[in-house]
Amino acid sequence: MIKHFSNTIKATVLGWVLLLLGTSTFASSVSIGWTASPDSTVSGYNVYRDDLSGGGYVRVTGAPVSALSYTDSTVQQGKTYIYVVTSVRADGVESVDSNSIQAIVPCTCTISPTHRSHGAGAESGTVSVTSAGTCGWQVSTPAPWIVLGNKNGVGNGTVSYSVLANTSSTRMGSILIGDKSFSVTQAAPVSSSKTFTFMALHDARVGSAHPTANYGNLNVLSVKRGTWNTYLKFSVSGLTGTVSKARIRLYVTDSGDSAGSAYKVSDYYRNTTTAWTENGLNWNNAPSMSGTAFASVGKANPGTWVEFSVTPVITGNGVVSFGITTGSSGRVDFSSSEASQNKPVLIVDTL
Repeated sequence: MIKHFSNTIKATVLGWVLLLLGTSTFASSVSIGWTASPDSTVSGYNVYRDDLSGGGYVRVTGAPVSALSYTDSTVQQGKTYIYVVTSVRADGVESVDSNSIQAIVPCTCTISPTHRSHGAGAESGTVSVTSAGTCGWQVSTPAPWIVLGNKNGVGNGTVSYSVLANTSSTRMGSILIGDKSFSVTQAAPVSSSKTFTFMALHDARVGSAHPTANYGNLNVLSVKRGTWNTYLKFSVSGLTGTVSKARIRLYVTDSGDSAGSAYKVSDYYRNTTTAWTENGLNWNNAPSMSGTAFASVGKANPGTWVEFSVTPVITGNGVVSFGITTGSSGRVDFSSSEASQNKPVLIVDTL
């Protein structure tokens, strides 16, 4: 074992051999401790360090220390050191080396900034990293919406990242850079949703008992299997954005087992190119209801609203017509647009 000093006498008395107890490593220092020598003439202890660079052991205590521990503050981050300790008598005789012990000095870094806020859209950012030249650092994130540009580095450097567009609520994530955490906040998208309400342009019930009779001036709409059907026509205008939800709302005035099913129907009288109106509609000329119903509603209680979801039908502005029929033998009545309140409406939400 090479010592970089001279004029010392190495004692080989077994009782002088020390036992290193362990180390505590920090980013800027290594602390070691050892057992006391059993020789009462020992006046101090020397600490030697090998930095594995090929130069062998070098004494790091300028003079023997009397304590049973020593803190070496001349270490470098990211390096590995081997330590041994000897005891020294007052006459200068030095014991053989203790057992050796290894210490790895951890790396640390600083980052700037430590937090950044982003808007709801896809954006990118960078973080500056300052670290010892020998220190490598890893980059990771548990957030799936944060995309890393680089996942490691050595010494000083930059971490690049990007955030995916946010379509929900405000969210927070983190990026672990070495031993530091960088936090990211991304805002929720600004809602551009709007709700439009349209009154019925025309609405009427038609009855099979009197197939040529018109009921467009009544304040009631009705459905009953084979007996009563209801028709509504709306003029949709002013929509902007994408339709996210659309529903017909009818107010129940007389209850039954089934409020019926809603169909998209023609804007024209049956087998014509003439637009139907509430004052000309009857059982014989009403548009047919065929295909698959867009929505069905079960039991209807008086004094409540029922809704028929017709979102796929409303794709933009324009006139649209609906028919409502039921397979139930129990009649259900709704308020019509001629009623003084609770008139039929088409409600459309857009994004």
